[in-house]
Amino acid sequence: MALQELDPAVKAKIETLIELDEFPDYCTFADHPRQNPPCRFLNLPRSAAVVATDECPMASSCLFTALDEDLAILKDESRSEKARVRSLKLLGHWVGDFRQPLHISFMDDWVATRSRSAVPQ
Repeated sequence: MALQELDPAVKAKIETLIELDEFPDYCTFADHPRQNPPCRFLNLPRSAAVVATDECPMASSCLFTALDEDLAILKDESRSEKARVRSLKLLGHWVGDFRQPLHISFMDDWVATRSRSAVPQ
């Protein structure tokens, strides 16, 4: 839907980049932790009452800085096509993941990634 709303010139550039990679990879690309930095999360202190978009309270990078950095790379036509395709894929993932509760959490909340549970026999 977002692609349909773009200026025609920008849309043409984005479509050119999309054609350079396999579409299914766009959907899961950023979920491969070895390929991508931990900025795919936003960790908040337990005292946080709101989410402010101007800072990463618990780290030097987070979803907010990732959005800014990838948008800048995508816009920079002096960057390689490979770098711009990667940023395009990440931007789609960041926007899609932002609403997911596992991506906005507390620094000490590792339940989803480090807990072990015993299954009764």
